[in-house]
Amino acid sequence: TQDQLNIQIDQIDFRSAEVSIYDLPGNEVIRAAIHSNVEVLDLHTLDKGLYFVKITLQNEQQRHYTVIKKIIKD
Repeated sequence: TQDQLNIQIDQIDFRSAEVSIYDLPGNEVIRAAIHSNVEVLDLHTLDKGLYFVKITLQNEQQRHYTVIKKIIKD
């Protein structure tokens, strides 16, 4: 990946959303609120390596959804 992570949420009725990025040992290195269906997260402060991205959102019916994705910054 480059120095940006593009996040697109297709579910338009989310009430709140948050993205966290973790390094391989499991330390949270970035946490940010998501305010719109399309967000760009700046990754320039991260070293090269493997990271896990966790996106959690809550919809109007109080249901929670979590997606975890692996990214490689090179």
